[in-house]
Amino acid sequence: MEDLVKLEVVVPLSQIAGLLLLCTVAVLWGKYRAALVIVYLFLYFWFYISIDSPGFVTTYDILDFKAAALYYGFGFVVALLMVIGLLRCDG
Repeated sequence: MEDLVKLEVVVPLSQIAGLLLLCTVAVLWGKYRAALVIVYLFLYFWFYISIDSPGFVTTYDILDFKAAALYYGFGFVVALLMVIGLLRCDG
């Protein structure tokens, strides 16, 4: 838990500007769910991929392909389920 408290993530200003632009356009067009998906995907990228996740995998299991596949596979499934849940139509 101590590692999470000390974690510093640097997000490039161009990515923040892209997030704001895409979300603003989506909200202005009335696509609120799409704006949520955009925000979630940006956050997912910043905190799942940008925080040296390969270092995390190799720390616990030295260069084991199965551990890396499980780590990234789980993240991909979570992102996929989130997108499906937010974009499905309530008929």
